[in-house]
Amino acid sequence: MALEVVETPGHTPGHICLLDRELSTLFAGDALTGSDGTVAGPNARFTADMPMAVGSVSKLAALTFETIAFGHGAPVDATADDLTGLVAAK
Repeated sequence: MALEVVETPGHTPGHICLLDRELSTLFAGDALTGSDGTVAGPNARFTADMPMAVGSVSKLAALTFETIAFGHGAPVDATADDLTGLVAAK
């Protein structure tokens, strides 16, 4: 298993996500949140720099994956297309 490091500042200045292309899984840490089987954007309450965090979500939306695992909560089946709407909503 080879993990690709994706720099995703916003939640914290040095935040990263990990992408496992073999498993088609994005390990999003706290760059994204999940609730009730869906994916949501960064939580403003726990995000140091929201504009930077939204930019990081845009970066993640350019990747290819089928599952997102979060720092908190259960993984969800979601693709980059699900993230595109999050960026547009901000």
